[in-house]
Amino acid sequence: MAETQPARAWPDRPVTPAEAEAVYERADARGVWVLDYEDSVRVRLVPDDTPHEAVVDVVLETDAEIRAYTYTGGRWLDSGWRTTAAVHEVVAGDSLSAYRVLSGHSEVL
Repeated sequence: MAETQPARAWPDRPVTPAEAEAVYERADARGVWVLDYEDSVRVRLVPDDTPHEAVVDVVLETDAEIRAYTYTGGRWLDSGWRTTAAVHEVVAGDSLSAYRVLSGHSEVL
């Protein structure tokens, strides 16, 4: 299992939905998912001046693998590639129901 590392080439802030969609366009991806946190959780993850639509959790899905990027502690973290069978090791929490497909489509959600 890959160890979480600081993400390379990600900004030092949450991304816009358009920037999250660009991950899909740059990669050989089937889909990009985002997690919509409840406000009570979101206020602990993002700076006060962050727009409400900003994205702080992005999952890239290919035919066989997924990779999660999470903004926390003022930086983006990269979970590394995992098989789609290991989806519960990658996504935040224990439920996929909070995720939505932002671009493309998903065979996992």
